[in-house]
Amino acid sequence: MAETRETGWYADPWGTEDERYFDGSAWTRQVRPPSAQSGETPGETSVETSVETSKRASKVATGAGAVPSAQPGVSPPPTVSDVPPAAGWHADPWGDATWRWWDGAQWTGYTDRTSPLSSGAAVAAELATERTWARWARIGFAVNPIFQVLALVAASFQWRWIADHWDEVTKGTNTNGPTNPSVFGYLGLPTLVFTLGVIVLLILWLYRAGATARAAGLPLRRDPGLGAVSLIIPILQFWWPYRAARDAVGPDKQAQNLVVRWWTAWIASSLGGFLVFAAAFLPVEFSFIAVAIVAAISVVAALSGRAVVNAMLATHQSLADAGTGSS
Repeated sequence: MAETRETGWYADPWGTEDERYFDGSAWTRQVRPPSAQSGETPGETSVETSVETSKRASKVATGAGAVPSAQPGVSPPPTVSDVPPAAGWHADPWGDATWRWWDGAQWTGYTDRTSPLSSGAAVAAELATERTWARWARIGFAVNPIFQVLALVAASFQWRWIADHWDEVTKGTNTNGPTNPSVFGYLGLPTLVFTLGVIVLLILWLYRAGATARAAGLPLRRDPGLGAVSLIIPILQFWWPYRAARDAVGPDKQAQNLVVRWWTAWIASSLGGFLVFAAAFLPVEFSFIAVAIVAAISVVAALSGRAVVNAMLATHQSLADAGTGSS
């Protein structure tokens, strides 16, 4: 039943401690602390903004099939209909969540962020952005073995230098300290910077892939942003990015196996530095062998990673086509 009360400030019916403004037909998003003294009238700026927002929301309510804009926080264009939608979950016209509950007469404060809105238009919008970062991810995967091998060579020289100058380093008699300045400055530091750049590209790609998967309705264990950023969070970096990638490729077993292969090789190559470190205290031949082994694993990780990028794009494209009815 529609509200019949006068316009004004009332105790928030959505359960917060604030007061919420009622514009005569629906509750708005405008709130204020209880018993706040406000000289504003319904025609002034802040309330007017709230009223306009409510009017936009009421118009959108007449279109049950309205789809939220790909830009967060922007209300979707209304689809005008003579018959308002039935009570139920509908696309949030304010963009604060994915779904908002329409009680048959007005929008309520009940929202749902966990059940994605699956539509071809929403998936296609996210997929366009994902494709851009997928291209950068492929480049990142391609060059990462080069940077990783150079970093391992620099590390091998560094650790061998430390082993050869162990007494000087431990007793503090070496003026250069525990670092071989020529190796670290000319080889180690630049490769470290480039490697971090590759990781940033992969984080952005994984985030965009997760956003597309969420728009397509694929179940995600974690927010796409958290799943991607966990690539640089200690401890979590060994498991959460794998889960994020596996969720993003969907239920296809072959694609999931690609993710397993990529992640196994990625972790192995990341831990390869320990093998190179141990070899530095053995005859020099062992250092060559260690670097070669880790380089081979890094190449496998790069090839598998590119295959994962392609598998995600293929899955998301098929979901977008299914949502729009494309053949």
